[in-house]
Formats: sequence, structure tokens, C-alpha cells
Amino acid sequence: MASIKQVAQQFGVTYDTLRFYERCGLLTDVARNKNGQRTYSADNIVQLERVLRMRGIGASISDIQTMMHQFEQVDRVAAYDDGLQLLQQLNHDLDLREQEIKSQRALLRAKQHQFEKVREQLLRNKRDNSRTERGQCD
Repeated sequence: MASIKQVAQQFGVTYDTLRFYERCGLLTDVARNKNGQRTYSADNIVQLERVLRMRGIGASISDIQTMMHQFEQVDRVAAYDDGLQLLQQLNHDLDLREQEIKSQRALLRAKQHQFEKVREQLLRNKRDNSRTERGQCD
């Protein structure tokens, strides 16, 4: 059993996030100690890891709730069909995000190159001005 503080630190989430996931039904059967404080079981940790993985690939809270509901219907082919459809959509969304990141990275590189060129030009101008000023004193 782990405290809310331990779980929050372990996974880099806030207490509010843990409470929110519990309210949404993403963390189920979270126990309380004699002081009323939440204590997280190994099963809760597995649930949280699953939620965070799903959030990491872009799943909404609603998507995760749907998937959890589908996990409960392990003997229904339609549940797997729905799950596969959701996973395919998430995969497509990740592809789009990946393309956007590649595009942003290309823009960033171009801007970096532009800054480097301007910086080099400024350094050349400074050296040239320094030489000119020294030449006037001679």
C-alpha cells in the first residue's frame, strides 16, 4: 500500500490528478486508512500506469473510460472491435502529431541556421570595424 504522496511522487502527478482519476472511475477501489487518507494498492498502481500510458499517447479521459469498460467485456467481440477502432484512431492521431513535430523541428532548424548566419555577419562586421578604427589611428 502506498500513500497519495508516494504515488504522486513516483509518477510525477499531482494529488488533484489522482483524485480526479478516482472521481472519473479510472482508479477504482482506492482504499482509505483509519485516518481517511487514500492508500493505493498494487492494482491501483497498475491502473494508474495504464491511464498514464493512454494519456501519453493522446487518449482523452473519455477514451480511457471507454477502454476500461471494454476491458470488462472480455468475451464480447464487439468490445474488441471498438477497442481496435479507438487504438487505430489514436495511432492515426500520433502519426499526425509526429508529422507536426517534424515540421516544427524543420522550422526550428531553419531559424537556428538563420540566427547563426546573422551572428557570423555581426562578428565579421565587428572585426572589420575594429580593423578600420585601428587603421585611422596609425
